[in-house]
Amino acid sequence: MFRSFLHLSPCPVAAGGPERCAASGSGGLCGLLPAGAVAFGGWDGYLRVSLWVLLGLLAVLGVLFAGMFGRLLEARGEPPATGFEAMIGEVGVVREPVGKKFSGWVFVRGERWRAVAARDAPHVIGSGDRVEIVGFRGNAVIVRPAGPEGGPGRAS
Repeated sequence: MFRSFLHLSPCPVAAGGPERCAASGSGGLCGLLPAGAVAFGGWDGYLRVSLWVLLGLLAVLGVLFAGMFGRLLEARGEPPATGFEAMIGEVGVVREPVGKKFSGWVFVRGERWRAVAARDAPHVIGSGDRVEIVGFRGNAVIVRPAGPEGGPGRAS
């Protein structure tokens, strides 16, 4: 009998995205109600919980899950913070010359990356020049001279 209270129905929200995580939190709250009812009514007389404790716990958890759900929805529009996608547009410094036909090394975000020049880049980008990451080819970054802020030229 006790196990039947723990069974949760499938989440009504489509799989994927931040809604899935928040829906599982609301599912946990819904699952806490029947479990609390068992505890409130007693289970073989050994376990009793105050109704006010149960309602307080549900209120606190509800506020926490609502806050998490709101933050997850805000995060949907933010650009990626990690991975390859987050590096597009980053500016680095050439450590070894980079060309269209040969690879060199650039230093970006405190990491050393193998790099090749973009099609619209000069034939060779020299050591010390500032470059912008525009894509990836395998495990190498594709770079071109940095834009107007740093411009192509020596990094300070």
